[in-house]
Amino acid sequence: MDRDWMWLPNRLSRDYVEGVKSFIQVAKEHLRWDNKTRCPCRDCQNARFNDLLTIERHLIRFGFSRSYQKWIFHGEEHESQPNEQNDIVVDALNDACGHIDNDINLEESTTHGKFDYLLGEANKELYPGCKKFSALTFLVKLMHIKVLNRWSDKSFDMLLQVLVDAFPERSNIPKTYYDAKKMLRDLGLGYDSIHACKYDCALFWKENETLDKCPVCDEPRYKFCNGKGKKIPQKVLRHFPLKSRLQRLFMSRHTASDMRWHKEKRISEEGVLRHPADSEAWKDMDTQFPWFSQEPRNVRLGLATDGFNPFGSMSNSYSMWPIVLVPYNMAPWRCMKEMFFMLSLLIPGPQAPGRDIDVYLRPLIEELKELWHEGVQTFDVSTGENFRMHACVLWTINDFPAYGNLAGWSTKGYKACPVCNEDTSSLGIRSKICYMGHRRFLPLDHGWRRSRQHDGKPEFRPPPRMFSSDEILQQLCCLKHRKPGKHPNNVDRKRKRVPEELNWTKKSIFFELEYWSKLKLRHNIDVMHVEKNVCDSVVGTLLNIVGKTKDTNKARLDLADMNIRKELHLQIQGNKLVKPHACYTLTVEERKEFVNLRLKSHDCHVLLQNYSLSLFVHILIKICVQHLVELRIVLILCKLERIFPPAFFDVMVHLMVHLPREAKLVGPVSYRWMYPFERNLGTLKRYVRNKARPEGSIAEAYIVNEALMFCSMYLTGIETRFNRSERNEDRFEHRVQGCLSIFSQQARPLGSRQHLQFSKEELTKAHWYIMNNCPELRPYLETSSHNLEKRQEQEFPKWLADRMKALRVKQSPEATDELYSLACGPDNRVHTYMGCIVNGVRFHTKDRDDRRITQNSGICVSGEHDGEEIDFYGVLSNVVVLNYVLGYKVILFKCTWFDTNQKKKRIKHDYNFTTIQVTSTWYDNDPFILATQAQQVFYLDDYKNGHNWKVVQKVNHRHMWDVPERDTNIEIDEEVCKEVMKKLTKIMNLMSLSVVNDNVLILENMNDNDDNFICDDIEEEDETLDDYANENEMWLSSDSESESD
Repeated sequence: MDRDWMWLPNRLSRDYVEGVKSFIQVAKEHLRWDNKTRCPCRDCQNARFNDLLTIERHLIRFGFSRSYQKWIFHGEEHESQPNEQNDIVVDALNDACGHIDNDINLEESTTHGKFDYLLGEANKELYPGCKKFSALTFLVKLMHIKVLNRWSDKSFDMLLQVLVDAFPERSNIPKTYYDAKKMLRDLGLGYDSIHACKYDCALFWKENETLDKCPVCDEPRYKFCNGKGKKIPQKVLRHFPLKSRLQRLFMSRHTASDMRWHKEKRISEEGVLRHPADSEAWKDMDTQFPWFSQEPRNVRLGLATDGFNPFGSMSNSYSMWPIVLVPYNMAPWRCMKEMFFMLSLLIPGPQAPGRDIDVYLRPLIEELKELWHEGVQTFDVSTGENFRMHACVLWTINDFPAYGNLAGWSTKGYKACPVCNEDTSSLGIRSKICYMGHRRFLPLDHGWRRSRQHDGKPEFRPPPRMFSSDEILQQLCCLKHRKPGKHPNNVDRKRKRVPEELNWTKKSIFFELEYWSKLKLRHNIDVMHVEKNVCDSVVGTLLNIVGKTKDTNKARLDLADMNIRKELHLQIQGNKLVKPHACYTLTVEERKEFVNLRLKSHDCHVLLQNYSLSLFVHILIKICVQHLVELRIVLILCKLERIFPPAFFDVMVHLMVHLPREAKLVGPVSYRWMYPFERNLGTLKRYVRNKARPEGSIAEAYIVNEALMFCSMYLTGIETRFNRSERNEDRFEHRVQGCLSIFSQQARPLGSRQHLQFSKEELTKAHWYIMNNCPELRPYLETSSHNLEKRQEQEFPKWLADRMKALRVKQSPEATDELYSLACGPDNRVHTYMGCIVNGVRFHTKDRDDRRITQNSGICVSGEHDGEEIDFYGVLSNVVVLNYVLGYKVILFKCTWFDTNQKKKRIKHDYNFTTIQVTSTWYDNDPFILATQAQQVFYLDDYKNGHNWKVVQKVNHRHMWDVPERDTNIEIDEEVCKEVMKKLTKIMNLMSLSVVNDNVLILENMNDNDDNFICDDIEEEDETLDDYANENEMWLSSDSESESD
């Protein structure tokens, strides 16, 4: 088929418009369940799904993607054509380099340098006569499979050898993994090797680049080799340039538009924090630097670092420190994904840099200063224009020891808290320092301030004040100059601080950034490590684990020193001291109820956040559940001061009091805790192949994986990290899709299918529930004469069936296939399953759960009881699929509902927990719900109320985001909505399309007396769209006249 019209420069010509309509007709046959398909315009690049009207508008405005000559995503089979299979890789090269023409003359090209070789490989046959793969395309896919499935280098070498032997002679297949890496290195962005002093004194960089000795400690730059062989540096810092990596985010068509998400698609609601852009710190940055916020493409970064041992054996002491940056411009489901993390520095071991980390941060800080002041010229492929990109770091993310290294504040001693600063409440007890005094945060007239049950004396001090940026800078001015490095002769290495220096150890290098001192929050307290340490202290003390409990003999002596809780003092019995049993320590029987596990960081998070802690001390439930309410967490800590010994309150427990403030300042904790970065450290650890050179192994593997990650966004027909199916895929392929909501459920049954015949009563109940919960039947229910619900349930189904059959005989368009199918009712032979995946959530029946240690049968649904909206709790008994005529199906959940009648006191709301009694049921005659109405819950044993009671736990499922987006393609003028929809319906009828919903088209700037309407979706709309809409309407008028004639 001749498709030269796709490349016509005039997209208003009749040939182009008719061609677009022909494409729409083809695409109409290949829609998803939601009546959407891939949009092949130059902006969407088949990566986004849109409805047909939006696709048509995009094709008129942007044109077709240059690489989409065969409509393979819209029903056409992909036939191998010369140079056609390589368009995807050429697209990736174009984005990586800027713009490269497909017919570029490789001999004469001097502009694109290293990409010329790759273009040559992209146009080179894999073997003589091969039209499906080029040498580069084959290699990219093969390397991608290796990385995705974690093949070893040796296994890949063996595979390449087999392929070389099996393929015809003169094939262009690399013989080794090393050759393959060499070919793909140019697709990566590379890194710089910077030599460093062995004592972390200085970098041999810029002014020190030519030196052979350290300018600080005079140690040699290279290891002693007696003048033979290659010079080997003492240490090598790997620097991965940031500017080029930020530029690539805008140069790739798959990520460029995402870098404006925070401005264009984020919905801001007062009092709701969903994204860092909703936080006070972000908004304060906008206020102080309005020139920076005016360009939404300016990048805001978070900086994370932590040390890790690259070897599997922890007995080998080695500490390597990567510096990772994360772009916050993106949507929540992208910005915190590992594929968008940018490794900036790899600080070598074996010793941790400690407070000398600023020496290694110098290259990054210089880049950040340049990105702030001058910016860098960047091409935005989504708009097709160049702009000057600026960037800034909003805050750092790290554990508490690294906090001290980056901030320059010692996290030990009497002033260990960097937030309280010089006003830290601390007390020296036997062999350690405790951080009590949380009554200072209570109101001044609070009764507990006069109590002596906390630390033996009243508390009348005001809360610690917050120090302004100017005060912090003034404190830093009192610091004496300290020579960096760990050289044994460095007198500043162990220098004692004078009182004026407080706990400051240095002025952080970050203060060289112009905006750093003006940020509301510069360093985050990591919630993950706070949870881990607090959980270890709580569990260790409650279970009295030796080495982990805070209730030691010295802790009891501390109580005697403070003259508090005399019943817990050590008692002399004969010739030995006896430690009385404390109320916060579990007995042997109670310990058996708690499995003694080795808790990792995430286990501690789950324990504190999700599990019922009524097993321990009921007051502890609120430690993390209510951590966003500042006053409540202060009250909790004050209560704990009356229960636990002073030794319990280390600095990690004290830091909890500052978590609510940080949540208000910088937003949700999921964007600034260490969980994703700790997982990233595991990825870096797997890169180590040569244990003698761990840093080099990581750097080389990172470059190759970075290149493959970039290419994988363009690959089709192969699983990648960007298109891999979710584990809980909910598409039900063996089903006729419909427009009625009940026939378009996003659900997929699991397991073997069983056949069952419903009784007439069961079938009637199920069918009525479906009809009563079908929004499209509301007009019929309202217009029917049966006003009482009971009569409707008995008579409405028959009335609707008779009406649809009568309209069907008259061939009325009102009796659509779906309404007719629904009215005819379901077959009494139903299919049942043991499980179902709904909206990405896996459900199992109770019978299946009973045979497993996992639980997926809990159901919660909102409903009405005695005129009040309540939550119904139950378990899934069966998954039922009802079959209607014409192939339509409806998936129902048959449930058993626990009786949670409030009047019978069978449900309790205890703090933030809901507890229900599970011995009795109700609504046995109303067991059905639609699968899409179910919300999954989990039932945990309630040790406080007994074995007949369960704690209801609702969770947020992984990879599911309750974050609304602003649709930039939808905005309807309410005053003219009806008028517009009439015109829109006429146009859709002309194109033989159906309106999926009312929010399909943007309609603005329309006068009531004007027959033409304008479609705008941005401030400066392409006039092509206006003319096309007007032209469509003129055709509509002419067609209407001809029809009337």
